[in-house]
Amino acid sequence: MDEELEKNIINQHYSEEISLQKIAYKYNYRDDFYFNKGETLESLKDYTDMKAISINDDYIEETIYYGIEEIEYNCKEDMVREKTKRMGKVDSEIIYENIYDEKFNLIEKRLNRHSINTGDDVVIYLYENIYDENGRLMKALSKDENEEIYGTIDYEYDNKQLIRKEEKYKGNYNTTHYYYYNEKGILYEETVIISDEISCYYQYNTLEDGRVKKNLVNPARGKYKWRFKYDKEDIKNCEVYMHEPILTADMIKEIMDYIIANYKDTIDCVIIDILNINLLYRYENPEIYNYYRDNYGIVILEDF
Repeated sequence: MDEELEKNIINQHYSEEISLQKIAYKYNYRDDFYFNKGETLESLKDYTDMKAISINDDYIEETIYYGIEEIEYNCKEDMVREKTKRMGKVDSEIIYENIYDEKFNLIEKRLNRHSINTGDDVVIYLYENIYDENGRLMKALSKDENEEIYGTIDYEYDNKQLIRKEEKYKGNYNTTHYYYYNEKGILYEETVIISDEISCYYQYNTLEDGRVKKNLVNPARGKYKWRFKYDKEDIKNCEVYMHEPILTADMIKEIMDYIIANYKDTIDCVIIDILNINLLYRYENPEIYNYYRDNYGIVILEDF
């Protein structure tokens, strides 16, 4: 990456409210988040490389990972740098140049990408933000570098509280988020729906030390961390994204119990996406896969 370009990107487009934070490690994840204002890297020095710590002005994100990716954020929770290491060596890096409007919502994102395999290039994303008379963000248009719209995000509020966010992108990829608050107006749950089917939930809990924990909950509200994606245009297949460092028979059973209960006569192929890049944890015992194939006619495939 050109040193002068890097210097300009780091120093430009950040006001006092959008200050760059120099942090963080991210590994393969389980989507457990802890939010706490005011922590520093020094206070977290006892963490090991088996955990991920990313810090900005407002929160700490802690995730269990295996396989190394370094990520830096600003206080808008937007990435400013992403670095991937394989076998201890950097094989790719992206520096994000984020430009914001007067309300500190993105209007442009430039990805300055460097890869030892594909070389250098720049990708540009543009955003048009539409506000109501009260200054609330009502719609965001996502555009490519030719200013062609490829996606929209619509926001719905109850007074000042965001209660619904709907994302629509080309290729019929639609995601809706619903937000639920307690009687004190504190967010306690988020529901994520993809193509009219529940993908997962996020639960928010305040801990004794004042931090708020954001926890991924699967659509069955079961024990393990996974997300579900089902496209009604491809009704025979579904995808499951695992957010666990290993894949076990008990996890597979929880997934299949949910699919059989809700999609028994429809789905005949389940693709389990292993988001962990450490292939030592691949589940290789075919017995449980044969059971669902022979008794329910459902084929289970693993994808890495």
